[in-house]
Amino acid sequence: MDSSTPKPAAGSPPESIAAWQWPAYALYGLLTWIVFAICAMLAVLAVLILPGVDRRRRAASAIARGFLFVVGMPLHRHHLERLPAGQCVVVANHASYLD
Repeated sequence: MDSSTPKPAAGSPPESIAAWQWPAYALYGLLTWIVFAICAMLAVLAVLILPGVDRRRRAASAIARGFLFVVGMPLHRHHLERLPAGQCVVVANHASYLD
C-alpha cells in the first residue's frame, strides 16, 4: 500500500470474503462467544466445587476440549512421549485462532 491508500480499520474483514458470507461469520463468532462464556462458568464452578487439584484439572481440561470441539477447532497432540514426566512449560510458535 502506498501512503495515499487508506489503511483498513483494525478488525475489519479481509477483502477476499464475499459480502454474503459475513452473516455466517458473525453468527459463528456470536456462537463461539456464547459457548466460551458457558464453558468458562462451568470451569469456574468445577474448580470451586470439586475436591482435589487432580479432579479440578481433569474437569477444566474436559471443559476446554469440549469447547474446542463444539466451536470446530480441532486439538491435535503429537509426540507426548517427548515431554518430561514432571511439570513443564511448552511454548509453540504458530498461527492460530487464539493468537
